[in-house]
Amino acid sequence: NLAAGRWGGIEFVGPVAPNQPSMLQHCIITEANNSGVRILDNDQVSLEACRIHNNTSALDGGGLRVELSAGTVRIAACDIENNRAARHGGGVRSTTTSSGRLILANCRIQ
Repeated sequence: NLAAGRWGGIEFVGPVAPNQPSMLQHCIITEANNSGVRILDNDQVSLEACRIHNNTSALDGGGLRVELSAGTVRIAACDIENNRAARHGGGVRSTTTSSGRLILANCRIQ
Protein backbone atom coordinates (compact mmCIF):
# COMPACT_ATOMS: atom_id res chain seq x y z
CA ASN A 1 0.00 0.00 0.00
CA LEU A 2 2.14 2.86 -1.26
CA ALA A 3 -0.41 5.41 -0.09
CA ALA A 4 0.45 4.45 3.51
CA GLY A 5 4.23 4.57 2.89
CA ARG A 6 6.99 2.45 1.46
CA TRP A 7 7.30 -1.33 1.71
CA GLY A 8 10.31 -3.38 2.88
CA GLY A 9 11.79 -4.60 -0.42
CA ILE A 10 12.73 -8.16 -1.41
CA GLU A 11 15.19 -10.19 0.66
CA PHE A 12 16.97 -13.44 -0.23
CA VAL A 13 18.70 -14.89 2.84
CA GLY A 14 21.01 -17.91 2.83
CA PRO A 15 22.61 -20.20 3.10
CA VAL A 16 20.42 -22.13 0.67
CA ALA A 17 20.88 -25.74 -0.40
CA PRO A 18 22.52 -26.16 -3.82
CA ASN A 19 20.24 -26.37 -6.85
CA GLN A 20 17.43 -24.35 -5.25
CA PRO A 21 17.86 -21.10 -7.19
CA SER A 22 15.74 -17.98 -7.12
CA MET A 23 15.50 -15.79 -10.20
CA LEU A 24 13.79 -12.50 -10.89
CA GLN A 25 13.30 -11.65 -14.57
CA HIS A 26 11.64 -8.66 -16.23
CA CYS A 27 10.40 -7.18 -12.96
CA ILE A 28 10.09 -3.68 -11.56
CA ILE A 29 11.09 -3.09 -7.94
CA THR A 30 10.26 0.38 -6.70
CA GLU A 31 9.43 2.47 -3.62
CA ALA A 32 11.00 0.11 -1.03
CA ASN A 33 12.41 1.62 2.18
CA ASN A 34 14.89 -1.14 3.12
CA SER A 35 16.77 -1.53 -0.19
CA GLY A 36 14.94 -2.67 -3.30
CA VAL A 37 16.68 -6.06 -3.22
CA ARG A 38 18.83 -7.54 -0.45
CA ILE A 39 20.87 -10.67 -1.11
CA LEU A 40 22.45 -11.90 2.12
CA ASP A 41 24.75 -14.94 1.94
CA ASN A 42 22.65 -16.56 -0.77
CA ASP A 43 24.54 -17.45 -3.95
CA GLN A 44 21.49 -19.10 -5.50
CA VAL A 45 19.98 -15.77 -6.66
CA SER A 46 20.09 -14.09 -10.06
CA LEU A 47 18.35 -11.05 -11.51
CA GLU A 48 17.89 -10.45 -15.22
CA ALA A 49 16.37 -7.53 -17.14
CA CYS A 50 14.89 -5.94 -14.01
CA ARG A 51 14.33 -2.29 -13.24
CA ILE A 52 15.22 -1.32 -9.66
CA HIS A 53 14.38 2.33 -9.08
CA ASN A 54 13.26 4.92 -6.52
CA ASN A 55 14.18 2.80 -3.46
CA THR A 56 15.86 3.95 -0.25
CA SER A 57 17.86 2.50 2.63
CA ALA A 58 18.61 3.91 6.06
CA LEU A 59 21.89 1.98 5.84
CA ASP A 60 23.58 0.80 2.62
CA GLY A 61 22.52 -0.15 -0.90
CA GLY A 62 19.36 1.75 -1.68
CA GLY A 63 18.72 -0.19 -4.89
CA LEU A 64 20.68 -3.40 -4.36
CA ARG A 65 22.59 -4.67 -1.31
CA VAL A 66 24.68 -7.83 -1.62
CA GLU A 67 26.59 -9.42 1.27
CA LEU A 68 28.25 -12.64 0.18
CA SER A 69 30.96 -14.80 1.77
CA ALA A 70 31.01 -17.59 -0.84
CA GLY A 71 29.69 -18.32 -4.33
CA THR A 72 28.66 -15.97 -7.12
CA VAL A 73 25.59 -13.78 -7.61
CA ARG A 74 24.93 -12.64 -11.19
CA ILE A 75 22.91 -9.55 -12.05
CA ALA A 76 22.43 -9.06 -15.81
CA ALA A 77 20.87 -6.37 -18.01
CA CYS A 78 19.28 -4.53 -15.08
CA ASP A 79 18.61 -0.80 -14.75
CA ILE A 80 19.37 0.41 -11.23
CA GLU A 81 18.52 4.08 -11.01
CA ASN A 82 17.43 6.90 -8.72
CA ASN A 83 17.98 4.96 -5.48
CA ARG A 84 19.30 6.48 -2.26
CA ALA A 85 21.13 5.25 0.85
CA ALA A 86 21.93 7.11 4.06
CA ARG A 87 25.46 5.66 4.26
CA HIS A 88 27.02 3.87 1.29
CA GLY A 89 25.94 2.75 -2.15
CA GLY A 90 22.84 4.62 -3.19
CA GLY A 91 22.59 2.36 -6.25
CA VAL A 92 24.55 -0.75 -5.25
CA ARG A 93 26.45 -1.77 -2.13
CA SER A 94 28.40 -5.02 -2.33
CA THR A 95 30.35 -6.59 0.50
CA THR A 96 32.09 -9.82 -0.45
CA THR A 97 34.59 -11.81 1.56
CA SER A 98 36.48 -15.03 1.10
CA SER A 99 35.34 -16.50 -2.24
CA GLY A 100 32.17 -14.43 -2.73
CA ARG A 101 31.71 -12.63 -6.07
CA LEU A 102 29.12 -10.26 -7.50
CA ILE A 103 28.94 -10.04 -11.29
CA LEU A 104 27.12 -7.09 -12.84
CA ALA A 105 26.83 -7.74 -16.58
CA ASN A 106 25.40 -5.12 -18.94
CA CYS A 107 23.74 -3.22 -16.11
CA ARG A 108 23.10 0.50 -15.99
CA ILE A 109 23.59 2.10 -12.56
CA GLN A 110 22.66 5.72 -12.30
